[in-house]
Amino acid sequence: MLIDGGPEGFQWFRSETKKEKMENNEITADWARKTAQSILGEKVRKEVDVCLNGVKKAVEQNKLSTTIAIYVDDLTKKELENRGFIVNKYSDQRDGSYTTISW
Repeated sequence: MLIDGGPEGFQWFRSETKKEKMENNEITADWARKTAQSILGEKVRKEVDVCLNGVKKAVEQNKLSTTIAIYVDDLTKKELENRGFIVNKYSDQRDGSYTTISW
């Protein structure tokens, strides 16, 4: 079922089938953990892609570091560090949030 009422151009969808709808009595810790990890995993993959695209652009300009205009998740930072990058996250009221990556 289509429900209007969100931001302009945005529509909510509500499932009418029990199979797609999670009832409160069906929610378990295992379900919650798997769902949260899959959502976070997708977020981290997207952030890593953004960071690596920034690295590629910096390398093409013969630079040894880059600044990305996002405050990356700790898991993204860990993934990049596992790949050998030095990652620093900054959140400044004046300058906003950003991440520096160097190699």
